[in-house]
Amino acid sequence: MGFLTLQHFPWAGMSFLAFLLVCGVLLESRFSKRGTLLVSFTFLAGIALLQAVLMLSSQDAMLVLTFLPLTAYLPAVIGVHVLSRTGFFPTVALWIMGSMASFIVVFLQNLMVKGAWGAPTALSDLAQTGCLVALAVLLVLVAYRCLRTPFRVLVQQGRKNWMFLCLPVALVFLLLSYFKNSTASLTMAVLVFLTAASVFLIVVRVLVVSAAAWSAGQEKRAVAAQLEIQRREYEDVLTRMEKGRVCQHDMRHHLMVLEGLAGEEGDLEMVRYLDGLGARLRETERSSYCENSAVNAVLSSLLGQAKEEGCAVRTDVRIPAAIPFDVLDVCALLSNALENALRACRGVHAERWIEVSAVVEGGWSLRVCVGNSCSELLRFGSDGLPPRAAAGRAGNRT
Repeated sequence: MGFLTLQHFPWAGMSFLAFLLVCGVLLESRFSKRGTLLVSFTFLAGIALLQAVLMLSSQDAMLVLTFLPLTAYLPAVIGVHVLSRTGFFPTVALWIMGSMASFIVVFLQNLMVKGAWGAPTALSDLAQTGCLVALAVLLVLVAYRCLRTPFRVLVQQGRKNWMFLCLPVALVFLLLSYFKNSTASLTMAVLVFLTAASVFLIVVRVLVVSAAAWSAGQEKRAVAAQLEIQRREYEDVLTRMEKGRVCQHDMRHHLMVLEGLAGEEGDLEMVRYLDGLGARLRETERSSYCENSAVNAVLSSLLGQAKEEGCAVRTDVRIPAAIPFDVLDVCALLSNALENALRACRGVHAERWIEVSAVVEGGWSLRVCVGNSCSELLRFGSDGLPPRAAAGRAGNRT
């Protein structure tokens, strides 16, 4: 047994350890923590005992290394399937990722052996071993930090296309296994190492993107559900408001009847009380400008504010409930024009007024005109647009 052969044993152990750690990072066990440790220890002890028996009974140590896929990796794969609570294909994807990490470590080992110049020394062996350990740790960290959460997210969502992910990766896995113990040139060793590392990173990226897309879809569906709830609540509020308006209208008639009856009886105190109650009730009535509830809400709010500030309001609004435009855009247009008009009227000390005309014409176009009592002449610049300072004040027509 030569020196190089002896050096191969700790290197083979590091690649196998990388396989186990990557599988352990991604594994979701079906047992409790204690049960998982017990099953894992049983399989690992069996694998270690089998390797010891083969080492003691075999005269060719390289033959022991050659049979590692059957004597170490295969029992470990069976143990992963025993422990895993996920389906068959997700578990296959799990140990394929572990095998890819193991292969990358092996291919770096082959690359360093083929690229070595001169006889191996203790220092060169230590440097090579350090590189393999660093690579194995890096692969485990990538699996833990980048792959663990997306992998479990995709497993929990119950995706059915794991086979389409496993099949091409498994084919690449089998192709790379052909070069595992190849005696090809240094160039081939570099290409194989880069291919294995690229496939590993590509699969990681695919799983990360797939998990992110699924999470974004879940958030989108949650937002849509929330918007649907708010839409129903909004419709319920509108229904209640309409019932309240009808009730207010009926209540006003009832008050008028009671006021008449009180007047006939000569109870002036009751008449004054009913007059005050009717005035308060009229204050709570919401003005109705058009059939579109959203547009009507905007007009009621801003024109109501204008009335409170002493502006005379004249309106000609004919917007149906269903319009071929985005109602948010229409509301934004009216809000901006009315806010500008109201701001302009605040600077007028004489008669204040605001005119609003918004009409849907032909079922496909909307004509909006907002006028106010601003007495300042609006001047336009050379570009045909009002100056920025003037744009902040409403003109005579918007």
